[in-house]
Amino acid sequence: MRRSYVGTGGGDPEGDSVNECLVHVEGGTTWESGWITSTSVTPSGLGYYTYAWKVKCRNSHGAESDWSDTWHFSLASPDVHINDVHF
Repeated sequence: MRRSYVGTGGGDPEGDSVNECLVHVEGGTTWESGWITSTSVTPSGLGYYTYAWKVKCRNSHGAESDWSDTWHFSLASPDVHINDVHF
C-alpha cells in the first residue's frame, strides 16, 4: 500500500532556509521519515486504520520548529488514493 504526502516550504521567522523536515505518522502503525530534504514522502507499511500525522522542520543553523498541528486521515479501502497532502 503506497500513500504520498507533499509539503511546501515556508521558511522560518528569521528568514533562514529550512533544510530538513521530519514527518511522523501514528495510528495502527507508527512510521517516521527521519530528517529529509525532500518536500514529499511516501510512508510504507500503512494498513487500514485512522492515522494522525505531523511535521517539524529545522533550519540551516540546526534550530528545530515545534511540531505542526496534527492532521488525520483514514485508510478504509484498497481503492483509496491520497495524491498529496500539503503542509
